[in-house]
Amino acid sequence: MKKVLSLLLPLIGITFAFYWVKISANKPTAAPPLNPPVENNSGQTIAGSGIVEAASRNITLAPPIPGQVVKLFVKENDLVKKDLPLYQIDDREQRARLASAEAEIAHAQASLFTAQTDIANQQAAETTARAKRECFCG
Repeated sequence: MKKVLSLLLPLIGITFAFYWVKISANKPTAAPPLNPPVENNSGQTIAGSGIVEAASRNITLAPPIPGQVVKLFVKENDLVKKDLPLYQIDDREQRARLASAEAEIAHAQASLFTAQTDIANQQAAETTARAKRECFCG
């Protein structure tokens, strides 16, 4: 009996260990993204900040906001003029924030109008009550 247990218990332990490794290796699937990724129509991708090396000095090139470059206006070795755009960054997120901020402004203006109307109604009710009181008391 001891020989059977001494062979059976390690076998059960090894089987359990293999089973445990197998079920713990199953990773949950990733959730789909909230927004679809930006399409790259150019076939080339550029990401990150960099340094453009000029003949006389180094110039740091970095976008004012993070994002994916969706359009390039220049090519390698092109001469560029001051204040002309070099690239266009995907601005969907900024446009969504702007729309949200404009909606909040409209909501705040509506709340202000409602409050001003309530004040005017209260003032009119107070004036009416004073006039009635003066008619009865006077």
